[in-house]
Amino acid sequence: MNRKQFSWIVVVNVVVPLMVGLFIYLVFKPALLPTPLKLRTSLPGKNLFIRLLINSGPDFCWSYSFSSALFITNFIFFRSKLLALLTVLLIIFSEVVQIFLPRYFTFDWVDVSAVITAVGLSFLVLKTKFIWQSNMQDG
Repeated sequence: MNRKQFSWIVVVNVVVPLMVGLFIYLVFKPALLPTPLKLRTSLPGKNLFIRLLINSGPDFCWSYSFSSALFITNFIFFRSKLLALLTVLLIIFSEVVQIFLPRYFTFDWVDVSAVITAVGLSFLVLKTKFIWQSNMQDG
């Protein structure tokens, strides 16, 4: 894999999800920020998909980005199944820990589901990409 391909993988799987999650958070949840930006748009509160996107979308994006960064590091430097498993557990734990800190966080099973989905998707996308790249170099 050349540097351009690697950079593209990092941008698409790490940087873009971070920016999308930040955008959703800034635009649709400005009241939760210390200095809210007044970009809030009005969306129908009855649409389930839009509510899920606004409420769990940032968690999904950030979990995808973080897990992608860890998986990329693992696939390139370590190729360890244990490290991949620890990545999954760490990211899921970071969401579940909210149960024990209700003063600071709001625990939500939908967010946990979004995080698990994001981690799984990240693993599948990157594993497929890195296996495909290594097969292309070998063959």
